[in-house]
Amino acid sequence: MKRTSILIFVLVIMSLFGASIAGAQEPDQDGEHPGRRGGRHHIIDAVVEATGLTAEEIRETMQAEDATLASIIEANGGDVDEVVAQIVATITENTDKDPAEVEEKVLERLNTPPSERPQREGRPGRGAPPAVDGEDA
Repeated sequence: MKRTSILIFVLVIMSLFGASIAGAQEPDQDGEHPGRRGGRHHIIDAVVEATGLTAEEIRETMQAEDATLASIIEANGGDVDEVVAQIVATITENTDKDPAEVEEKVLERLNTPPSERPQREGRPGRGAPPAVDGEDA
C-alpha cells in the first residue's frame, strides 16, 4: 500500500512537471516560440517573403556569387526599404531595442557580402573550419 501511494505521488509530480514544461513551450499567437529565433532568422524570413526564393536558394546564391542580401532582394523584384522596415518592426515589436540601432545592423547585414563578414570562431559549419591535428581553428 505504501509503495503504491509513493508511486502515485511520483507519477502525479512528474505529470505536473511535464505539463509545466510543455506549457512553457507553447507558441505565441504568430506560431513562434518566444525567444527562440534571433535577428538573422527574421532577416532570412523577410528576404524569402520579398523574393519568393527559398532560404536554401538564397544561401546558395550568396555563396556562389558572393552576393549581398540586398542585391538578391533587388534582383528578384523586392524592395530593400520595405524589407528593412519589416525586419525592424518584427525585431522591435516585443522588445525594448532601439529601432535606429536595429535598422543600422539590418542594413549592414543586408549590404555585406559573405566574404566580408567576420568569421565566427569555434562553430564548424558556421564560419570557422574545424581544427586539424595540432592547428588552431
